[in-house]
Amino acid sequence: TYIDQQGRERFAPVAVVMATQKGHLAALSAEGDDERHRVLDLRSGRYLDTTRWIDVDLHSLPGFALVTRFDGPTDQYDGNGQLGVMDGSGRMITPPKYSSVHPANNGYLLVELKGKYGVLDPEGREALPPVYDEVDIPTWDGTPYFRPLNDGKYGLFDRQGTLLVPVQYASVELESGHPYIIVSDGRDGNGFYDRTGRAVVPFAQQGLQIPYGTDGRFIEASYGDYTGIYHSSGRLLVPKEYNEFSYYLADGWIVGRRLDSAYLFDTAGRRLGGAYNELAPGSNGLVAASLGEKAGYLDRSGATAIPFVYDIAKPFSEGLAAVRQGSRWGYIDPKGKLAIALSDWNDAGAFRDGLAPVERDSLTGFINRSGKLLTPFAFAAAREFSDGVALVRTGARWGLIDRKGRQLAAPQYDNVDDFSDGLAAVQRAGKWGYIDRKGREAIAPQFDSYHDFKNGTALVKKNGEWIRIDKKGREVEKNN
Repeated sequence: TYIDQQGRERFAPVAVVMATQKGHLAALSAEGDDERHRVLDLRSGRYLDTTRWIDVDLHSLPGFALVTRFDGPTDQYDGNGQLGVMDGSGRMITPPKYSSVHPANNGYLLVELKGKYGVLDPEGREALPPVYDEVDIPTWDGTPYFRPLNDGKYGLFDRQGTLLVPVQYASVELESGHPYIIVSDGRDGNGFYDRTGRAVVPFAQQGLQIPYGTDGRFIEASYGDYTGIYHSSGRLLVPKEYNEFSYYLADGWIVGRRLDSAYLFDTAGRRLGGAYNELAPGSNGLVAASLGEKAGYLDRSGATAIPFVYDIAKPFSEGLAAVRQGSRWGYIDPKGKLAIALSDWNDAGAFRDGLAPVERDSLTGFINRSGKLLTPFAFAAAREFSDGVALVRTGARWGLIDRKGRQLAAPQYDNVDDFSDGLAAVQRAGKWGYIDRKGREAIAPQFDSYHDFKNGTALVKKNGEWIRIDKKGREVEKNN
């Protein structure tokens, strides 16, 4: 018998051959039952039904009984019975009919019937009928899906059993963080479905990709040497006539290149103006453009905003843009007026944090918005300022300075990357680590390869294995 926590017997003692228990259910094979099992509710002390099952599994589906019926003599049972699911009240959720049942991930069960496979959900209900050659249950961003295979072709169902992708593709892939279901024809083409099962774009001859930084809003479709752009709604925005695209979504522009020419588009796919040698969108609603031997600026409509009178024109940043006339560099405002006089610099960079790098005789210093030199021309190379610090190279080694040129990290690194999420990747003796904005080594160089930090973690490669680390260098997960 079983007793409760008060020591009370839950049912009259019975001589048993075998007994198992899980939660409030027990499976008993009593003497005289011919090694058959009955399911007992320990809360009431009553059997749930009168059936004597050849086998009862209380562990594969918590809270339920997986029962097996076999109509022949017990001594002839060879493991090939009919399986069904009974709930904790004795109600048959799924009648005995399956030849095998196997636990899968996320509480689901794979069931087999006549050599075909389907899926039972965690409540014992048939979520996918057993009509497929194979079924697996991948998880996509935490949500399970059913991916069946029939005659060498894959499809996809959601966890409610709703068809998302017809069973007709050579592959159906779900990538973490990717907004679309990726399908392939097994040759050169692939296509995208969204999470509701809507076909977003038709097959491309060589492939589809989501451009970095567009958050799935745009999809590039390649056809031979040419590429076009689809919106996530499935609408073709830019025809398949260009070799590559660059995206400046914060400012509302896309730049397409075809052979040696650049073209400006807005994010609705409208082409603005004609062909240029180069286009470089910046702030203040202006785009640096070069045509022939001269450079100027375009407005949001693609019309000339600042005349093409410069030899080089760089994008606007913090309200100023570097321009070169002849051999001298200066800075103009959005109206085209000279804000910092032309000087004998060899090059001039963008303003960040109110400072801009300028170069003279192959060495770099920093000026403020009035054109005053704040640091000497002492650096062989320099990155732009960010949050009050800049990465600079002295000789062959990189270090870190503040706005006054004071050294925060001595020149000691062979290579560096920009700050991201408060840390910058640095390389020393072939290994990568990270420094903070005070120049301290937050994580000593020890990695073979790295990614920038984002939301407090970064992917790094160590001893041939990719792992995810936090800002103290502690491993938080392995990554395949």
